[in-house]
Amino acid sequence: VIDESTGRLRPITRWQGGIHQAVEAKEGVSIKQETQPTAQITFQVFFKFYDKLAGMTGTAAPAAAEFYELYALKVVQVPTNRPSARVDLPARLYFDSG
Repeated sequence: VIDESTGRLRPITRWQGGIHQAVEAKEGVSIKQETQPTAQITFQVFFKFYDKLAGMTGTAAPAAAEFYELYALKVVQVPTNRPSARVDLPARLYFDSG
């Protein structure tokens, strides 16, 4: 199984509802019995088990209210070391005539 958001392999993850076994049968590999989860927990509840939380991301500012509401964490924006050298140009579209 490949993670949709990262594109990385997730070797432990299996599809449920017999889908994984159907793919195993189609691909001609040994079919493993479906497993049932014994417990589930959301990330929000899992993170609350820890006394201290910290992290770094380039996308937290738009979700600052959610971080505060869920975890009572403030989001701090750290300025870049140097001004951005990126030049934003207008979009260019290429059409296929075929």
